[in-house]
Amino acid sequence: VAVGVGARAGDREARHILTKARAAALITHDEHRGRPAAALLAALRADLADLGHHVVVPRFEHGVDAPILRDGTPAGPPHTDFPDRLGPDEMWLINSTSGTTGLPKCVMHTQNRWWYFHQCAVEIGDLTEDEVFMAAIPAPFGFGQWTSHFTPAYLGVPTVSMERFDTALALKLIERERVTVLCAVSTQFRMLLA
Repeated sequence: VAVGVGARAGDREARHILTKARAAALITHDEHRGRPAAALLAALRADLADLGHHVVVPRFEHGVDAPILRDGTPAGPPHTDFPDRLGPDEMWLINSTSGTTGLPKCVMHTQNRWWYFHQCAVEIGDLTEDEVFMAAIPAPFGFGQWTSHFTPAYLGVPTVSMERFDTALALKLIERERVTVLCAVSTQFRMLLA
């Protein structure tokens, strides 16, 4: 089961989410909020007895040849033997709310839930295989998961994304990539319109 933690989560929020989910591994970039990911791991490890591994995925600017690290050493090729697949009504994802009213809440998801969201979006939005999506929302949250991954993957269409929302860059990408579906929150729409 994957557990999504927002990129802006501080130590307290990350600790809360990972403790509730009994996380077995932490997957990060080499930095988190401007400090080395190893410092985040050190801050969390004392309270997370189940946390066994730290996987570091290189940022884009490190290039395609930068290795993925597992516990500080380059990871080998992925396993090809996978366990039994999860059923469509079994939990496969725990993502967190943004925590705007306190600590983030852990939200459990099944594949069928996301399939239903996808079907509703296609019907209500009259979406087709000719769309180009742009996701301006952080991926770990529910809306970001749907807009960045599920519906575009089901439709087989591209998704334009940015590492961090930037109004000027978003406008350039919308025009350059001919975005037809912009997934953003009202604050971002207002910034773009301004």
